[in-house]
Amino acid sequence: MATDHAASVTVDYSLFFSLPARPTKNNECVATCKLCPKLCSKTKGNNYKYTLTSKGNLLKHLQAAHNDRLESHKEERRKSISNGQATLTGEAQDRRRFKFYNQDPIVTSLALNLCGHGGLPIQICEQSWFRQFVRDIEPRFTPVSRVAVKRKIDELYKRERENLMSEIAAMSCKPSVTIDFWTGCDGRSFMACTIHYTAGGVFKNSMLFFKEVPPPHTAINIRNRFEDELDSCGISAFAVVSDNAANMKSAFTMEIDPAINSENDDLYEGNIDDSTTDDESDIVTDIPELVEYWTEKLPLHFESWIGCAAHQLQLVVHDMYKELLSYRRVQVVFNKAKAICKLSHQSSHFKYALDRRIPVANDTRWNSHY
Repeated sequence: MATDHAASVTVDYSLFFSLPARPTKNNECVATCKLCPKLCSKTKGNNYKYTLTSKGNLLKHLQAAHNDRLESHKEERRKSISNGQATLTGEAQDRRRFKFYNQDPIVTSLALNLCGHGGLPIQICEQSWFRQFVRDIEPRFTPVSRVAVKRKIDELYKRERENLMSEIAAMSCKPSVTIDFWTGCDGRSFMACTIHYTAGGVFKNSMLFFKEVPPPHTAINIRNRFEDELDSCGISAFAVVSDNAANMKSAFTMEIDPAINSENDDLYEGNIDDSTTDDESDIVTDIPELVEYWTEKLPLHFESWIGCAAHQLQLVVHDMYKELLSYRRVQVVFNKAKAICKLSHQSSHFKYALDRRIPVANDTRWNSHY
């Protein structure tokens, strides 16, 4: 059943359509009109798609093909309501008798905890099993769509953003930021920045921004995008902490001219086409000369750069690991450990005997060799 807001009556679509017991894939349902003649099954026929939160297609079909029956149905319901003969279901009676004050807090908790902290997709609120779960807990709660959840997430984000900016503006000292790149499963690259500051004598940290940054990830592109984001937030940082990658280190230690075009990016990256270079003496290869060539013309948004101590320690461990592999006895031990690890992933008997899965050693997961 759904409410026709124009006529202020409830239309019972089950009288006109054969409604499925449960939704199909992607939370979509297909209803068959009972009033239309049966058409060829190879075509769409008298089938109409709708969702649990919107039955606009069904109402449009009734208004276009069966408007007389629809108006007659509305008139009967108006008379029954005026005569006091309409009966409401138990859930509707509860909503009519008692005003439900926890609707917004539940939607806020759904957006903040399930979708925010839990990382669940916002489409979960439209799944039939989730709605049944919520109905068992609180029958008076009105199900919401993913549009309402997304609107609530945007509202929470704006509120938290305003609180963060007000705390930063009230600080007497500059904050520090941590920046790193993250690549998703689809290969898209993102820049994540976390801000660290003190408020009321308490050390706090929060995500400042999480933006997509397409390649190339050269020092100039990273620096310009980072300073644009800080400028939009109106923040000047005391120190920037990042990993020790060459492009990250160069982006925050060299004085880069924002007006340099992409050709200078290729120059810095060493991607010089010999066929287009007339004089090899014009190529800047010395780092001090490169720093002098790139002169800063805009005020800096940070004062210093600090390399990640954990990443530096991992680089030391990685160099030590490569040195150890030069010894044959150590190499034999590591090969045996890799064979056991591989067997734990391939043999179910071996996995049950170990009662655990041994993670595969790689360079991305630090300390995985131990």
